[in-house]
Amino acid sequence: MGRAGKRSVTQSLVQIAQTVNDMNLTLIMDVQTANLPTLDLTDIERVKIVKRGLIGEICDLVIVVGGDGSILHAAEALARYRVPVLGVNRGRLGFLADVKPDELPSSYAKY
Repeated sequence: MGRAGKRSVTQSLVQIAQTVNDMNLTLIMDVQTANLPTLDLTDIERVKIVKRGLIGEICDLVIVVGGDGSILHAAEALARYRVPVLGVNRGRLGFLADVKPDELPSSYAKY
């Protein structure tokens, strides 16, 4: 999940998508995130786009790219599910984020 407004968000989303693809996993992305204008997923082989409300039902891990507001927004959408959320800070403070963008590839092994 990601939020529009910053090119850095889409850069991190593409990096995550490529890593998920390299791991031979399917990337599941919500419609709002998939429709970000600068997001290009043409090189990603396994992508499934679903309504945001289904993310918590079908994902084993939700990665949220953005600031604390994006993470809170995702938490609201995922509150009734027991799915772990990994926050990638692309905001200013990053109080709720688990990972800095430059830590992305190495962070997956922790979760």
